Order: sequence, then structure tokens, then C-alpha cells
Amino acid sequence: MAKNHFNNWRTRAKKRFRFFAGDQWEDADKKYLQEQLRPAPTFNLVAPHVNAVVGMEIGNRQEFRYLPREEGDQASSDILNQAASWIRDSCDAEFEESQVFFDMLICGMGWSQMRVDFDEDSEGKVRIVQIDPLRKWWDPSSVKPNLIDRRYDFTEVRLDLSEVKALFPGYDGEWSGRVFSTASTDAVDSAVEPDESKDRYAGENDSSRSGEWLRRKIPVLEYAFYRWEPRYRVDLPDGSVVMGEDKFKVLKNTITTIPLRPVPDDEEELREGVIYYLKTQKKVYYKAWFNGDNLIDGPAKNNDPNSFTDHCVTGWINKADNYWHGLLEPLVDPQDWANKMFSQILHTVNTNTKGGAFAFEDAFLNPKKAEQDYARPNALVLIKHPPGGGSISEVIRERVPAPYPQGMAEILNFCITIMPRVDGINFELLGLAAKDQPGVLEHMRKQAGMTILATLFDSLRHYRILEGRSLVYFIKRYVGIERLKRLVAFKDQEFVESLYIPGHDRFDVQIEESPSSPNRKELNFAVMTQ
Repeated sequence: MAKNHFNNWRTRAKKRFRFFAGDQWEDADKKYLQEQLRPAPTFNLVAPHVNAVVGMEIGNRQEFRYLPREEGDQASSDILNQAASWIRDSCDAEFEESQVFFDMLICGMGWSQMRVDFDEDSEGKVRIVQIDPLRKWWDPSSVKPNLIDRRYDFTEVRLDLSEVKALFPGYDGEWSGRVFSTASTDAVDSAVEPDESKDRYAGENDSSRSGEWLRRKIPVLEYAFYRWEPRYRVDLPDGSVVMGEDKFKVLKNTITTIPLRPVPDDEEELREGVIYYLKTQKKVYYKAWFNGDNLIDGPAKNNDPNSFTDHCVTGWINKADNYWHGLLEPLVDPQDWANKMFSQILHTVNTNTKGGAFAFEDAFLNPKKAEQDYARPNALVLIKHPPGGGSISEVIRERVPAPYPQGMAEILNFCITIMPRVDGINFELLGLAAKDQPGVLEHMRKQAGMTILATLFDSLRHYRILEGRSLVYFIKRYVGIERLKRLVAFKDQEFVESLYIPGHDRFDVQIEESPSSPNRKELNFAVMTQ
């Protein structure tokens, strides 16, 4: 099961989110320092690196555009672009996608879901929403970017008892408070069972403990998967037709005068007066809903039966264990050692001798007052005459502080300066290059930094293309002809119905990225006008 395979990944992903937020000390290390009365300082040096890459994406936002494959397909592409722009604007898709990209930089995976909601619009509102990656499980055998080779995935949603009863009225079994029937995943989720003497599902306002309201909600797992189902391409006299198993059985029982046979392997065996068919297998996508191990609804066909509607953008994969990680991962060790080394330096400085003296018991007139005033530069410390008229140094000798270890500062400086080398984000990309240099050189160094990050932005581009393919089906299925005619320009209204021609999205339209942010549009315009 995916839940067992990814326990370690989910635990590490939670630590990475805490690490980015500044909670960078392990509990055991922090407890040890507290017991030793030592400081546990944190100077968050990784946040600017991640925020710089997120800023690049925000400042140079892209969106997918539908482009015509041939000259006569321009009207269809314009209709899809206008509908997609309306959908994305109404659900703030660009902001959701930026959050997806941020999640990927932190833990290696970012998720979004395309769905239809009827709570705001009775005709249905298509939405693209970000999903917490810590609430996802997926096929552990998938290794391709953006998990395009996965066979299934789970999404955990936590709801109040009243909500689950309204959403799943057909289920009359007992509701479980666990994500799965076993406790392994719940330990990772920190889903501690609440006190049984209380109302477990009373809602989020009945407890003042932080996070307790979430633990009191009922976990529902949305299971997305596909099945291989037979498809038949039948070569009828008036053209080829593709149909499913049920329609093929009806056709087979209807046609009795003409033989219906499978396509032979050898073309020489083809005969006239025979209808041939080719049997193939097609992926059909479904969803089902579980509480624990109990099926509470489904399986039912997915909103888009031709693909998953949960889309993922991935970072880099460690193929030794199939764990995904993002930009933050290589920065953890340098930041961790910088924190520990700085704490050690503070401890060394605080504990090294600062002043003090070796003295005989009767060297001072008032030893207690001398101890209090010895380090004060303006204090008057009274001492007794040395015996035999000797010098003061014979009865009082100052303590010499231990020398400061020079290597500690060098190690700290190494941990800080190594960060741009491990993630490839140089000081020019961070905007922290504190030196005078030609603008051309600075631009070239920024371009070099972007080249190192190209794989991450390539995953984001692939994610948008996958999202654009799904959106074509949503536009045709859930927006509908009437709303499309109201959305598009008057000159394109007569072409709306052409979108519903079978195979239109495969043969007439291609998907590509296009700039959406003002910065990127201005840059592209400057290039075109040079």
C-alpha cells in the first residue's frame, strides 16, 4: 500500500515545512541545549532561496494557451482560450498554481485538483484548487515526472459529521475516526484519537486546544484510479465507429445478415461483404470514497473519465527509494550546521574566562565586595598590603582567557557561503550581489542560475499542459453550449458547436504556454520589437 511506502516521505515532508518556517532544531537537540542553558539560535538563510524561486515564477507567470494546428482551426482555439480564461479568472487559478509550485520547492511535490462545485453556481463552477501534499497518497511505483505513470492516488478530506451525512446520504454504517484501518498512517498524521467521553464530531469550536478541531473531523479518502475497459473500432460501410462493450453487443445482435469478424493479421485474408472490428483496451478513470476500509460511495466515473483530475508537479526523485524532494532538501545540512556552529561559538564565548583573578584568601579587605566590583572598570577595590612589602602580583594574579578557536568561524562561514553552490541559486538571482559589476555580466550569471533550475520549471510547464488537456473536457462537459455562446465573442458563436465534434481536441488544437504576468509580457514585447 502507498500509505506504508510513504510514511518516511510524509514525516520528512512535514519537517521540511517546519524547517522553512524557521523551526530548524530537532527536539532532542533543543532539549539538550536547554538543559545546558545554551542558546538555540536560528537565522533562516534558506527562506530567501526558496522565496527567490517563487518570486521568479510569480514575476514571470505563464498560462496554457490553445493554438490551432491548421489555419481553419483558429476559431475553435479562440473559443477554448476565452472559456479557459473565464474559468481561471473566476477561481483564481494562477494563485493556486503558485502555491502548488511553492509546495514542490519545499517537499518535492505540489498538487492541485480540477473539480466542479455547485455551492456557488447552480449550473456548476469549474475550479482549480491547491491540495495539501501531506493529504495525498499515490502509486509508489510511479517514477516519471509529475507522476504521469501512476495507477491511482488518494486524497484525504476531513469533514464534520453533518457534512459527511449530507454528502454521502446512502451510507448507513458507522463512521471511523482513522484515515486507514491500521494505525501506521495515523501516527504519521498525528491524528490522535480524541477522548471517547466527548463528542468526537462536535465541530471545530468545542475545543481550545490547537489542532484538536482537525482531529475531531471524520477523514474521508477520495480514491482515484483507472480500469482497462474494452473498446471496439467497427469498420461500417459509412465509416469507422468506436464503441464500448455494451454498444458492441447491441450491434452484434442487430447485424445478422452481414458477418461481423475481427480484423485478420494478414491483409490477404480480408474479404468483401464482411464487417471487421478491432478490439482494444482503453483506460477509463473512476473515483470511490472510503472511510477507513469502508466503501461509502462509488465507484463512479471521474469528472473527466479520460484522465486524472488531480494534477501533480514534482521536483527531483531519488530512484533508490522513489522519494521526491525539492529545492529545500540540499539546503538543510548547510543551514543545520550553521545553526549548530553559531550556537557553539556563542557557548564558547560565554563560557570562556572574561576577567577574574587568582588570589589568596586574605588578599582583599572585603572579598565579597571585591568579587562584585572586580570586573567594573571604575570600581575601587581595596586590598591588603602584601606580606614583607612584596608586590601585588605575588598575592593577586589575573586569569588569562582561553584563546578563541579560529577554525569555528571558518566553519560557520563555509556553511553560509556553500548554500548558493548546493542549490545553484547565486547571489545575483537572490539580489544580494554586493559588488560592482557590469550589467551584462550580472544578467549572464542570472541566466546561468536559471539554467540550473530549468528542470523545476520544466515540470511546471508539463503540469500546465496536463491541466490544459483536462480543462478541454471540463469546458465541453460542464460549461455547455449556452454558456460558451455567452462567453465568446460574437464572431465565434457560430463555431461553438464544432467543439463537440469527436476528436476535435486531438486533431485541431495543441496546448502551449503563454505569458500572463505583466513582467513577462513586457519582456516578450521588447524582444519582438528589437
